Amino acid sequence: MPTCDIEFYTTDAGNAPVEKYLDELPEKDAEEISAALRQFALYKLESVVESKPIHPPLYELKIKQHRLLYAEFDGVVVLFHAFLKKSRKTPLKEIDAATRRLKIEQRRRQ
Repeated sequence: MPTCDIEFYTTDAGNAPVEKYLDELPEKDAEEISAALRQFALYKLESVVESKPIHPPLYELKIKQHRLLYAEFDGVVVLFHAFLKKSRKTPLKEIDAATRRLKIEQRRRQ
């Protein structure tokens, strides 16, 4: 039984940025990320997927060189943004994209 559900953030136009990111990856990478997300959903804190706070409630999942930014709403993990990390520090433009989407989702859930 999963410890949490995972959802893709969807824009008002019906686009899901993280889903699109995964669709554009090589099949092997997409499969590895999907498997890691399933494990994260099942085991959350005990998962081998590393998670760290960015600016709570925004967190970062580390899956190899890929990063997925997310927040949790009543046991539901919503994935807002994904990118390929090429430097030690998470680029501000990536955090900003996730933060904008997070604010929209927070308003939707009020």
